[in-house]
Amino acid sequence: HVQVNHRLERLHGPPGSTIVKAAENQHVDIIILGTRGHGSLKRTILGSESDYIVHHSAIPVMVCRKPAD
Repeated sequence: HVQVNHRLERLHGPPGSTIVKAAENQHVDIIILGTRGHGSLKRTILGSESDYIVHHSAIPVMVCRKPAD
């Protein structure tokens, strides 16, 4: 059994940059987030918060995909 310290916090602002900034301010060890699994066209049009976080965070990021149905 592994003990994981975590914090649930409501943030306001653009999701990607707000999550990166909060993680840096709180000195977290890793950012773990989910993805909705949009295709490349939808991701290009809508943007991808997980892509933003992966490319802009100095902190390691784990992106968890939704299992296939």
